[in-house]
Amino acid sequence: MLHTLGQVSVDGDFFVALPEYAKIIFIVLTASAILALTIKYGGEAIEKLRGLRKRRKVSSDVLNNHSFFSKCESWSKYKINELYFGDDVRNRLFRAIVGAKIDIMAVHAKELVNADGICDLSKQCFRTRVFKTITDTHTDTQEEVMRRIRSMYPERGNEIYELVINHKGKGFNAFNQITDSYTERLVHIICESDMYDDNYEKLEMILDAFKSSLGAVFPHIESAFNGFNGELDHAIKGD
Repeated sequence: MLHTLGQVSVDGDFFVALPEYAKIIFIVLTASAILALTIKYGGEAIEKLRGLRKRRKVSSDVLNNHSFFSKCESWSKYKINELYFGDDVRNRLFRAIVGAKIDIMAVHAKELVNADGICDLSKQCFRTRVFKTITDTHTDTQEEVMRRIRSMYPERGNEIYELVINHKGKGFNAFNQITDSYTERLVHIICESDMYDDNYEKLEMILDAFKSSLGAVFPHIESAFNGFNGELDHAIKGD
């Protein structure tokens, strides 16, 4: 039951007790008040958020705590040991390849983000420094893989390395070079861009690219493993 303006209903519902014209006025006034408060305080909140965003600077600490490094640590400690390649002999071999790739890449990336004066380098010098890291990573990875394989197979290490890593059609590099090439093009674009505030912001994006590239190592080593049958057995046994 409705009553006149100023009264309340028996159940205490003020809004229900209002006449229709009063309801309309009440809604309009309430909406206007909400809009006014939103304009005043909401605008201030937005400006504060914008200010926080502008003040958010990528620093050396941010880079050193990038998820790329935590992923490397997690993969090196746990994921590698979960990889299965059919038997213990192949497990040791292919896990050694993945482990070398992860370990070397993490070391060089850490050196890059902590390099003296890296944030102050010119665009050209920064690009040169980044691609030196990429080149050193490739070279040192191949050497470390070779060292690990030779330590497992002193007499046949070279033959196994050439087969598993450098075979043109199904070696690990045949698959992984595609990802490496794409990553290098992406890094080049980042280095040349003027859309970042400084080199630290560029490094943050480069670490993202490195993480994606490193994640592709697992399907690549799987493809290499699936490509070998009797050839690898002969190389390991020395037949």
